[in-house]
Amino acid sequence: MSSEKYLELRGSTWWFRRKVPLAVIPQFQHRKEIRHSLGTTIRSEAVKLARLRAVELDQAFETALARERERLPKMKPIVPVTLTPELIRSVCERWIQSVVLSNDQDREQGFADVSYDDIAVNLQEVDPLLREARARAQTEVVDPALTTFLHLNGLQVSPGDALYRKLRYEFLNAVSAAHEVVKRRHEGEQVPTSAYVPVEAYRSQTEAHLSGSRTSMDALYTLWEQQVKDRPYSTLVSFNAVRKEFKAFHPEAGQDICLITRAMVLAYRDHLLQSLQPKTVEKKLGLLCALLQVATDRELLPRNPASRITVPKPKVMQVSRLPYSTEDLRTIVGSALYQGDFTPSKRSGAAAARWIPLLGIFTGARLEELAQLNVSDIQHDAVYGYYIHISDISDDGTGNKTLKTESSRRIVPIHAKLIDAGFIRYWQRCKADQHSKLFPELIPDKRGKYSAGWSKWWSQYSRDVIGMTDKRKVFHSFRHGFKDICRECGIGEDVHDALTGHAGGGVGRRYGSRQFPRKALFEAMQGFAIDVEVPIIEMMVA
Repeated sequence: MSSEKYLELRGSTWWFRRKVPLAVIPQFQHRKEIRHSLGTTIRSEAVKLARLRAVELDQAFETALARERERLPKMKPIVPVTLTPELIRSVCERWIQSVVLSNDQDREQGFADVSYDDIAVNLQEVDPLLREARARAQTEVVDPALTTFLHLNGLQVSPGDALYRKLRYEFLNAVSAAHEVVKRRHEGEQVPTSAYVPVEAYRSQTEAHLSGSRTSMDALYTLWEQQVKDRPYSTLVSFNAVRKEFKAFHPEAGQDICLITRAMVLAYRDHLLQSLQPKTVEKKLGLLCALLQVATDRELLPRNPASRITVPKPKVMQVSRLPYSTEDLRTIVGSALYQGDFTPSKRSGAAAARWIPLLGIFTGARLEELAQLNVSDIQHDAVYGYYIHISDISDDGTGNKTLKTESSRRIVPIHAKLIDAGFIRYWQRCKADQHSKLFPELIPDKRGKYSAGWSKWWSQYSRDVIGMTDKRKVFHSFRHGFKDICRECGIGEDVHDALTGHAGGGVGRRYGSRQFPRKALFEAMQGFAIDVEVPIIEMMVA
């Protein structure tokens, strides 16, 4: 079917809306529907974006469905059983416990505004349906959930069983009871987990795992890796490093994750703090927590021992990055790179060697955002002029670009000094030579990063040739410097956040169109004044 069916016009902006398959709703933070702004008022552009988003969701739904199908059958063989009142009560209690514990985990992580609102809508829609089902004793409405839950618990029950009708009826009541708990909590009422999940449930579950087959850290990593297809290489490397590190620190836990306690995770944290910055330790604990959450979701662990562990931070944090000052920028532009005494090599990315630092000065963009630019990302507005469209959506639909956050999608007007230096002429030459990439000499590494090799070259050049030996001054210093100059020029925080792709902290920014007004962005760039003379760069594309 056409992707147009997922489009919805709100005011003048097109939105994307698509229902989540019932079976995988819990994997999507209990959202029944995916909806978000496409950030465009042009229908043809919205159709293209919706098509790409639909393909992404097709893959995500397929992965989630496969995960749901494979979730527990491997751990629990399917056993035919005869229903008894005790077994019916056990199944119903286990359903309520699983919902309450799952809700605990969600609430521990906290809800984004959109997720919180989606859950509220879901609860409001389900509430009258359950009430009517109870009033009419329409037990068939819970059949899909009941069948799946029995299967995940390794139970095969014949619909012809004499007590099957009673099971359906009691399960309907259990679904309603669990729904009420989630609803009351969502309304701010304190509903203790202990009222529905007795301590014995934790103990018996833990003992069952200890007496049964063991799951190693290696096996857990494999389960995590299989959850999502085509994870970025850098993500795999980061998670694998934490797996190996935790195994080395706690060898016994590496063989059996059921032996991992909160005290062990705290000891690991304290060990890391002896040699690493708190921010790095926080990241490593986050990765470990995500791994163990897979075990918790699959009921290999009764709870996540790494959940909500904080990292102590000093009152005065060490400065890790310094901005390039105006004097630093003059030194860079006055170096051999821009004064005719330097011949860019393939290692330096040819044209990228001269243009990427200038783009860093006048856009504040992240290095990878600039290195991965397509020729088609340079666009022209008939009213305001040329701009750079920073996005993770490639014009050829390959999706080979990445962004750090959702707010990173943005447009950045091209400063007049860049145009005077010949940037538009360079872009036009790239188009004439039919290059797809703005910097064709930059080749992605095995992690898919276009900036990896160039970053090493820039570090060496800025240190050995320019003479900037302070390790706190790196390419990201352009970004810090851009923000400083914006403040000095009186550019509002919300505007320079939009230029640099920072989310911003104001609640009001989440209302209205997600697309920041172009007029304000172009006016801000016109007011971006910096006392640095940029030479004219005439450069052929290799």
